[in-house]
Amino acid sequence: MTADSNAPSLRETFERQLSEDLEAFVERHQAIYSQVGDIDEDLWSSRAEDLIFTNGKATATQFGRLIYAQLSGRSAGPVETRFRPDFLDPWIHEVSENVGKAMVAGMVADLAVNNDPDSMFDRFRVSATLMAVSLTTSFANLGAHDGARAAGGRNKTWHTNSGNPRSSHASVDGETVELGQTFSNGLRWPGDRAGGIEETAGCRCTLTFGGR
Repeated sequence: MTADSNAPSLRETFERQLSEDLEAFVERHQAIYSQVGDIDEDLWSSRAEDLIFTNGKATATQFGRLIYAQLSGRSAGPVETRFRPDFLDPWIHEVSENVGKAMVAGMVADLAVNNDPDSMFDRFRVSATLMAVSLTTSFANLGAHDGARAAGGRNKTWHTNSGNPRSSHASVDGETVELGQTFSNGLRWPGDRAGGIEETAGCRCTLTFGGR
């Protein structure tokens, strides 16, 4: 039995939602900045973290359910008996905190040297789409990986889905390793934040999982 985490419509739903939420975050705080002329970095970072975490938890949960159901042959109903989304919270929280802080710190740094705040906010609004791509890949594959673990999956195979993948991803396209191992590029799954932005930015790679 195999399971495939490449679910374009499901991914598009979460990617679009995160992109819209990040854009709304920028717009809201642009309005706040125009009124007070300052950034409360801790508060803004906390809000960004909460937004990313909420989206990340939903994404990881649904992809975990998908893979669990495919591998176990069961409906999504009894997923919680083996796949526990709450166990993913520490990892999702860490990613959300790091990305949220980096995003707001970037705003603060740009505003310190930029005489045109509106142009800075415009750039961050555009970058929200790129951030949504990378983060959705991270959260979807995290959830899928844990769904496979819960269903007794034995191995995983890396798949590239773009016409111009980075070399470290193209080199493992089709590579299969045991579920608990890393791929030869050092990553556990596409979007693994351990690889840094060099490995995650714009990534749309997915996994298939094999056998019980």
